[in-house]
Amino acid sequence: MARIAPLFHSVRKSEEDLRRPLIQTCMDGIIANDLKGNIFILNATAAKILGYQPEDVVGKMNVRELYPPGMAREIKLKILDPALGGEGILENYETMVRHRDGTLIPIWLTARIVYEDGREVGVVGHFRDLRERKRLEEELLRSERLSALGRAAAHINHEIKNPLMLIGGFARQVLKDLPGDLEKDKEKLQIMVDEVQRLESFLAEVGSYAKISEPQKRLGDLNALVQETCHRLEPAIQEKGITLRLELDHDLPQVRFDPLHLRQVILNIAKNGIEAMPEGGTLTMVSGRQAGGVFVQISDTGEGMPPEILEKIFQPFFSTKPKGSGLGLAISQKIMEAHQGKITIESEPGKGSRVTLFLDIEA
Repeated sequence: MARIAPLFHSVRKSEEDLRRPLIQTCMDGIIANDLKGNIFILNATAAKILGYQPEDVVGKMNVRELYPPGMAREIKLKILDPALGGEGILENYETMVRHRDGTLIPIWLTARIVYEDGREVGVVGHFRDLRERKRLEEELLRSERLSALGRAAAHINHEIKNPLMLIGGFARQVLKDLPGDLEKDKEKLQIMVDEVQRLESFLAEVGSYAKISEPQKRLGDLNALVQETCHRLEPAIQEKGITLRLELDHDLPQVRFDPLHLRQVILNIAKNGIEAMPEGGTLTMVSGRQAGGVFVQISDTGEGMPPEILEKIFQPFFSTKPKGSGLGLAISQKIMEAHQGKITIESEPGKGSRVTLFLDIEA
């Protein structure tokens, strides 16, 4: 026995030496805590997901601090529920943990009670960050919804366009031939003609949304496109008393894009900015380079948008304007995605809005 004891101690030490790097290099986050909730193990993956350094947590924090209020107790009760993996075991349970900055992170948690000599001594859990998976699920759901919406929009456009053209054509003909002494009838007909024109414009946008073609990309000068678009906007800018500022990076490399599609995006965003400043203001267009790509940023000094509006701003048919189609930004987003680029919006009430278009140099 005297000879076996040192060997047994050596084996236990080797196991411990192997277990420690396995825990630290595991792709799952691992946390272990005692019966009071004091954390004594936090591996590198868990620390990265939660935004902490292990030394700031181990021996200093309680596991309850890493969950929303009441969640740690709820998880302990579920571990004891034999229906969720067996008594003392919780398997593949979706929940939330709290990042150091206070944001909640969706995770997939498996946990079990740790026993020593038949006594419960703590809980060990390992978990996976579900943020990327959630993002991909939302992206897939959004793509499916947009595809269905595109098919519905194409059908609506087909069914309404021809009758509307007939109504508009007859109304214009009657208005043209109406005697001059029937002013009230003229006013009513003019309203019909105006509303038909509005619907025709709306259907044109619906058609554009439903049938956005693959971009015909070629190497081009993004600054030249911005300047050309600004020239088209000059009448509207002058009419509203708006100041236009251009801050273009003259060393901007050429990138591949479809000039017709991208012009439409810049026009959509710039028109939104102009409409957000009915009493005048400043419209600024900036170009520049950013980590492997280029950007165009369009900002206005208008009234801005609250967060609840901002989160819906790319939804098709959502508009804050009384007669807006709600398709301008949805179309712009589809075009940017077809370019393997992206569009972002930042806005605050009273501080205006800033829209940024990103294009990859290699795309």
